[in-house]
Amino acid sequence: MMSIEKRLKSIYKIMDKLVKELGMPMAGHMTLSFALMRQIDMLLMPTKSAVIHTYQRFVEEGVEEEELASYLRKISNYSFYNTFPDSFVQLRSHKKDLMKHLIQYCQGFSTEVRNILYDLHFIEQIKQWMSTQFLYDIVKRFTRIEFDSSDRTGELLARLLETCYQRAKEAGKPMRLSALNGLTSFIFYNEQKEEWFAEKMSECTDWELYYTGRELINGFDVTQDPVMGERVLREAIKRNDAWSKYELGWHLVNGRNLGQNLHEGELLLRQSAESGNASAMYELGWQIVNDHLKRDVKEGETWLRKAAERENEKAMKELGDQFLSGKRLSLNMIEGKRWLKKEEETRWQRIHKEAKEGHIQSMYEWGKHLLFAEGSDRDVREGEKWLRKACEKGHIWSMYELGRWFLRSTGEYQNGEEGRKWLQMAAERGDVWSMYELAWHLLNGTALEHQPQEAEKWLRAGIAASHDYSMNELGKQLLDGKKLSPRKEEGEQLIRRAAARNNHEAMYELGIRLLKGKGVSKNEKEAMVWLKKAAEKGNYEAMSSVGKYLKRSEENRKVDMVVEGDVWLKKASQTAFQSLHRSAEVGDRWSMYELGRRLIIGEGVPQKIKEGLSWLRKAAEMKHDWSMYELGRRRLCGIIVPQHAEEGEKWLRMAAESGHTWSMYELGWYLLEGYWIKKNVAEGEEWLRMAANQHHQASMYELGRQLLSGENLEKDETEGEAWLQKAAIAEYDKAMFAWGNHLLKKGKSLSEREQGADWLRKAAEKGHVESMIELGNRLLRGNGIAANMLEGKRWLKKARYLEIQMP
Repeated sequence: MMSIEKRLKSIYKIMDKLVKELGMPMAGHMTLSFALMRQIDMLLMPTKSAVIHTYQRFVEEGVEEEELASYLRKISNYSFYNTFPDSFVQLRSHKKDLMKHLIQYCQGFSTEVRNILYDLHFIEQIKQWMSTQFLYDIVKRFTRIEFDSSDRTGELLARLLETCYQRAKEAGKPMRLSALNGLTSFIFYNEQKEEWFAEKMSECTDWELYYTGRELINGFDVTQDPVMGERVLREAIKRNDAWSKYELGWHLVNGRNLGQNLHEGELLLRQSAESGNASAMYELGWQIVNDHLKRDVKEGETWLRKAAERENEKAMKELGDQFLSGKRLSLNMIEGKRWLKKEEETRWQRIHKEAKEGHIQSMYEWGKHLLFAEGSDRDVREGEKWLRKACEKGHIWSMYELGRWFLRSTGEYQNGEEGRKWLQMAAERGDVWSMYELAWHLLNGTALEHQPQEAEKWLRAGIAASHDYSMNELGKQLLDGKKLSPRKEEGEQLIRRAAARNNHEAMYELGIRLLKGKGVSKNEKEAMVWLKKAAEKGNYEAMSSVGKYLKRSEENRKVDMVVEGDVWLKKASQTAFQSLHRSAEVGDRWSMYELGRRLIIGEGVPQKIKEGLSWLRKAAEMKHDWSMYELGRRRLCGIIVPQHAEEGEKWLRMAAESGHTWSMYELGWYLLEGYWIKKNVAEGEEWLRMAANQHHQASMYELGRQLLSGENLEKDETEGEAWLQKAAIAEYDKAMFAWGNHLLKKGKSLSEREQGADWLRKAAEKGHVESMIELGNRLLRGNGIAANMLEGKRWLKKARYLEIQMP
């Protein structure tokens, strides 16, 4: 086996070759990346097949990503793993498509390793600079370097890191420290934490012992070893360390990772609490109040108060919840609310302080808070600033959140270029939710140019990483065949795969398609199986579909089925309401909007107009465009709520000015007609055109209709026909009906009139009752088109049935 000196000498020769091609410091980045992968590959070889087998099995079973990663770390015996079937050496057999396989190999690593490769710009550089032949030569050279699989990762990488850093500095282009931090931490965690601390406990500080013992018991950043972790904590307890007493006491009381021992666990918690440790005070108080230790409510409350007074957020939250519920502590609404308010203030003060100190997770949380907070706490630009800071330090969640914010916002906050940049950066680091979000906007969004092929690429990348939401989305698109070319068999398979992984949205999607025969063969029996599965997982749309089917299906007229249908419908309403209420209370603007709308119209909940208006106004004040729109149109016209035209116009204008196309349409229509707003034809036309130019279907239809009829605008048949046809092609049912009628009346030849009939048929198939009646009557009488008594009667019968069903 090669000595470390010989291995380093061989690596330095490869680095010299890379320097000629890339220069420093990029050659250093590449050298470190390849050396890291080669050595890790050797370390993992003994457990590679077991890791891959477990990975494939657990993916098929739908195990959550976090839980799966924990299993794979244990199997590999390290805090890292690789799930790509090939080894580093086997990459040589893929010479023609080496780059593709190398990237897949990199993406197979655990997050810890992927982050290091990203910081070193590895994938970015091999895509940009390396020809296939050159890349193949580098891989081949590294596979010839022998590593000892019994080695830890530290010594060789540490010396190589030092050399790369020094050579880059001498070249006048020093490597960025942020690019080296991950690798430095990696060496520390995997070389020293598990062995070095165990051997040199006597030289460690109390804090080092506490931290190491905790990590070993929980297996957070090292291979889990509860026995060694307990040994390390007990060494610190001998020195009377309060944090180690708390940590070991917690595990012994709860029986997590160590065997349960209530007596010793309580003793250690008490000793830690009595020495002033607030976390131990909270834990002891919580265990006593909740009957896990000998019940003494007064003592439990005392410990919780002591912890809360030392600004322990968990204790404040527990006191607030207990006083509000009155279950274990005496009911006290005033004090309960006071503690919850205090907990929220303390939490955000802490997060803000940590963010200013450079804590990345806190930067993310503080930035997100500022974006979505209520009232004066909200500061969008400041929130963006903090999220950017976290992004620049490589925080993937911040990239996702910032990208999503820019793409989903309207008006001045929307920024397609920025949104795409951050989402793509996170997606390239392997974040499946960023892949999904980016694909969705490329297919459906307004902030990005629609790029279906690019969207499909990202959805497939998500699928390759076993992301079931990507499977469901691509499956829907392939079945519908509107934005991507139709591939029905593959589309159905993808939705079934996602449903089999317990994704409730995919279960609902599959069920509803089987029920209606939409893109798949109709099968009501199987449909109900999937819809009930989705309903049992809390999907209220599935609950509602099951309820409606059991109540209305002609084959299910039995009383017990009708009763079961009522139960599902009631459960659907309750679940939807509870879910919305929880989300609204924590500041989710869409939930505030939906909750307010439902309370106003009494949809699935008792009608409470005043409360509904309050929720809509809260969301509107947070600049939520749909809430401004809903509040504006209802107050303007007095729809269910008390009319206040002035306030209604204010909100409608604010929403329109923020870029909300439905608000542009409504404002334009009211200005043209002069209802509740002073008539202003020029401004009304301007708003309608603005929305129509953004492909808003109702606006294209209304603009076309007004120009054709000359009702409020100067008559222009050519432009009117163009807008009406655009709206019809966009499948707006009113436009299809109007365009079909227009062709039937104007058409001179039978073929032109048949085109008009086809548009009526398309609208009828979408459920437009007027089109059914018009088409049915024309087919019965042969009015302008060839008569067809059978089809005509069928459409009229369907129209009558739908009219009966209408409320």
